[in-house]
Amino acid sequence: MVPCGFNTLVPAFIAAVNLTSLVSVSLASTRQFSAPFLNLVTHPDSQSVIGELDTGTQLNYGQAIGTMKSVDGYPVNLNATAVHTDDLPTADATNFHLSIRGVWQTDDDTLIAYNVEGPLAATQKIVDIFSGAPNATATEWGESYSALFWHFYVKDGPYKDLEDSLFVSSARVFPASSDGKVVASLEYRISKVDPGPLCKD
Repeated sequence: MVPCGFNTLVPAFIAAVNLTSLVSVSLASTRQFSAPFLNLVTHPDSQSVIGELDTGTQLNYGQAIGTMKSVDGYPVNLNATAVHTDDLPTADATNFHLSIRGVWQTDDDTLIAYNVEGPLAATQKIVDIFSGAPNATATEWGESYSALFWHFYVKDGPYKDLEDSLFVSSARVFPASSDGKVVASLEYRISKVDPGPLCKD
């Protein structure tokens, strides 16, 4: 039971993306590994390392493909595919700092712009996945820290509540597919932030 006055989370959407290439990232510490950049299958070379920032982190660029669907029972019925995504993440010794912007297209041809910001912990298990280690295994829900904030922008209509609300997600990371076509995958479980229970005198 959530105490009154505290926000609650309402499960809303599940988004999934497949990574088709990896780009080397230099960390502020002595550790180095490959980090994922979400790439359009039709543009497998559309990623690049922009360079090191004054903070000692590495700035990169990439694109993504994927899907986003409503969970059962959520009042907004969404079934969408990514038509464009720009990812400008940075990495340091402890986290990937995601900075994603893009557009979803729903199955009724509505375009929804979005951005995502927040940290994804660079645990050894996630580093192994992104580095292509042969014995890498998927992370479990709750195993590693992630707190990603999602903002949506859409015209008036059945999806307008997405723009009028704040969403937050956790992330789970999966290793490469057996056929080598996907080098890693991510799944996001996205919840709407609600006001929480009313406080009564």
